[in-house]
Amino acid sequence: VATDEDGSALLAAARRIAPGGTVVVGGRVDSMPLLAGRDRIGGADAAYVCRGRVCDLPVTGVAELAAALGVSG
Repeated sequence: VATDEDGSALLAAARRIAPGGTVVVGGRVDSMPLLAGRDRIGGADAAYVCRGRVCDLPVTGVAELAAALGVSG
């Protein structure tokens, strides 16, 4: 989750709803290799759901994140 604050609601939701075995990382763009080139979208925190080396388009809402993860939010 690309965020610019520690208390990100989207990051907290990702940690709460992600299926077991999922790797959830959060931070500023380029702050770690998994966030390289992945920024916030239109001023909103953005979640990038990736499987293997392929990532979906970023989502900015909890409902969109749940749908991308295939879980109920």
